[in-house]
Amino acid sequence: MDFLHSKFGGRVISRNSEHRWPPYSPDLSCLDFCFWSLVTAQIVRSEPQTLEQLKELVEDFARNMDEAQLRKMARHTRRRAELCRSEGGGHFEHLL
Repeated sequence: MDFLHSKFGGRVISRNSEHRWPPYSPDLSCLDFCFWSLVTAQIVRSEPQTLEQLKELVEDFARNMDEAQLRKMARHTRRRAELCRSEGGGHFEHLL
């Protein structure tokens, strides 16, 4: 920890630092629990050969998401946050 503090100063985030970080941070963001799994499924089907093709696939996927998908993801994000709060930050996935 001394090395990290000497290298990064007050920007170290850990369980024993000034900036505490939960050991099991819940995936509340729709990017964490939904978006990346959808993008990954698309990428696996497309089999990009270059980094540029990969970037293009991700950008195209995001650009082509319809409003209904985005609204559904937003509702689900709110639901996950509410459950996380009601469970005191503990496990809540079994309640979905």
